[in-house]
Amino acid sequence: MDKRFKFRAWVKGNNIMWPYADLRIGGYVNELLLREGEAVIMQCTGLTDKDGCYVYEGDIVYIHGELFEIEFADACFWIHKTDYSMELHTIVGKIDRVIGNIYENPELLEGDND
Repeated sequence: MDKRFKFRAWVKGNNIMWPYADLRIGGYVNELLLREGEAVIMQCTGLTDKDGCYVYEGDIVYIHGELFEIEFADACFWIHKTDYSMELHTIVGKIDRVIGNIYENPELLEGDND
């Protein structure tokens, strides 16, 4: 599978992140039937951090010592802070580390994305 088209899902009722290898949209996910609205589907950006970890929308990343959220809007991936947004393609190769995501680690952005 091309890395550009990997997905993962945050299953709302179970608070579980399902990796792309186990995700079956519109069907069973490891014996769990997902119905419309029960999960948030996130696409891989196709980029990796400096440790080789894939970057997905919804991830929280370090870039030059600052925290950013990865978002998808207007047909493009963005890095976002409270007062700053930039298209992700402009910083290719500069993502230091994926440190979490907005579903499992929302506290990482407390005070930033109010």
